[in-house]
Amino acid sequence: MLQTFDCPKCGAPVSYEKDVVGANLTARCPYCNSSLSVPDEMRGRPAQIISHVNIDLRNTVSGGKATRWILLIVLIPLFGVLIGAIAMGGFLVPLLKGGISPGNHGLNPPTKTNPTGLTDKARRNAFATQTLNFGSEGIGPGMFKDARAIAVDASGRIYVGEYSGGRVQVFDPEGKDQRHA
Repeated sequence: MLQTFDCPKCGAPVSYEKDVVGANLTARCPYCNSSLSVPDEMRGRPAQIISHVNIDLRNTVSGGKATRWILLIVLIPLFGVLIGAIAMGGFLVPLLKGGISPGNHGLNPPTKTNPTGLTDKARRNAFATQTLNFGSEGIGPGMFKDARAIAVDASGRIYVGEYSGGRVQVFDPEGKDQRHA
């Protein structure tokens, strides 16, 4: 016997064949392809009305798996923020107390005599100490346009390489041009 009811998802008519006992429990909607439960009244028994429902929330509110996951999701970022604050505090506390200034990176300047004549601040911020000064800006011998590399060999000769053009000039230990001396 062929029975029909409306699909609750798309509203299309759903037909199903009732077996001899009337126990076909599911049908498939031909339009939305949903698997549907056949309503009780279509199976030959009346729909049941539930007058009282008991729901126990004790296991889900306190001590349930969901509560543990929520705590874990909240506590991990909280620990990250706490560790970050401790790390920043370790850097900021000496800075605020005046122990480290941004210019000296926590290094105290040496208390030796000052052979370079530089001020303490200039000496702390200097990359290297100047011991020899030679050459000038230009493109001729002993002149530099874009010097970016320098090297010294075992005999003290100084090699200066320029980026533009790849020119390499050679100087003696006093800074005099070797090729034009």
